Amino acid sequence: MNASQSEQRTVVIGAGLSGLAAATYLARAGSAVTVLEKSGKLGGRAATDTPRGFALNRGAHAFYTGGAGSQVLRELGVSYSAGIPRRYLARDARGRLHPFPATAKDLLRTSLLDAADKADLLRVFARIAMQRASDVGHVSTSDWIAQTTHRPKLRSFLESFARTTFYSAALELASADVFIARTQQTLQHPVHYVDGGWQSLVAGLRHAAESAGVEIQSAASASQITLRNGRAAGVRLHDGRQLFADAVVVATPPEDVLHLVPAQVAPRLRQTLTDLVPVHVACLDVALARLPMPSQPIVFDVEQPRFMTAQSEFARLAPDGGAVVHLLRHLHPRELADPASERAALEALLDQAQPGWRDVVTEQRFLPRMLAVGALPVANSGGMAGRPSPRTDELTNVFFAGDWVGPEGYLADAALASARAAARLAVAAQSRTLLAAA
Repeated sequence: MNASQSEQRTVVIGAGLSGLAAATYLARAGSAVTVLEKSGKLGGRAATDTPRGFALNRGAHAFYTGGAGSQVLRELGVSYSAGIPRRYLARDARGRLHPFPATAKDLLRTSLLDAADKADLLRVFARIAMQRASDVGHVSTSDWIAQTTHRPKLRSFLESFARTTFYSAALELASADVFIARTQQTLQHPVHYVDGGWQSLVAGLRHAAESAGVEIQSAASASQITLRNGRAAGVRLHDGRQLFADAVVVATPPEDVLHLVPAQVAPRLRQTLTDLVPVHVACLDVALARLPMPSQPIVFDVEQPRFMTAQSEFARLAPDGGAVVHLLRHLHPRELADPASERAALEALLDQAQPGWRDVVTEQRFLPRMLAVGALPVANSGGMAGRPSPRTDELTNVFFAGDWVGPEGYLADAALASARAAARLAVAAQSRTLLAAA
């Protein structure tokens, strides 16, 4: 990305991970870049709140290393410190807690599975290690699990692991390529809980962007992309301002894209975005004066779509002696959720895993329906390969980035990989424009 872009201006809408990363790549390539963020705080879903010194992410965030996300952060010079989660437990259908077979040692000593289940699980992991993820993009995760093992306990175990991988209970929709690729990734590379919360990543990306010359405007809400002769000419803001642009990168959730693109244009893009399946979770984020049961920091629920993690046991997220606990209930897009019952279910899991937590609560926050992923890769669209492209031929100088864009990775991996791809496409398009005008 060395082309001279001295006469080109790009507007990036959204200052989450993907927006900040795309802006940095563009600025380093020579484009004059302005980032618009509607919130007063950068980061989007990666923002971290800090009540009373506790670092509360918006839901349980984990950074899966070894993929595109790690590569992009290295390229941009963004570093962070983190801890590696350990001491996993699994809650069975009877409500009993067992060692979660995340390692060979845990597999040997867990009482969650019997000897035959354990032998079959080793076979399943061997199959996963040999599986090419792209070959199962059209297979649902539930079908892949059912075809791989007929042992009920093992199937339940794999389903609980898959729900946490996707942040979704819709395994009959979710494509198996994500489950395979993510499992292969975690078998080879550690998962990180980021010290200081994900705001640490946001701060690093902001520093990289501003060092490259990016102008960042917070509390600046984009209203619509303005068009001229079928191309983006700029962005109109809700406060009435108009920013000129030779290219626009949209790094927002799909629902926001539908509002930014004028209704009368790009009908294929609008239909594609309308057909996407967003992933929502119910979250309970809790700050405690102390963790009642440090020996039970992470619990996968094999029976229900629930997950609990005391991330402060592994990362610096709380004042001395304090604890930060996140609980998730993975929702299904085709089922109506009842916030009261969702919260009760999460509190019940916390009652079991951390009895006495109510007596040491410092702060708690319940998010009944938080967007976890912009779009679920689904089997009937070919999985990750079927996600929307970073560009559309209906708007030749508008590009897209986010965890719902492009064929590479999931969650932060997809967000950062698509940011790099969108920036490269924008640089190439702007270079062609300069050559045509020369």
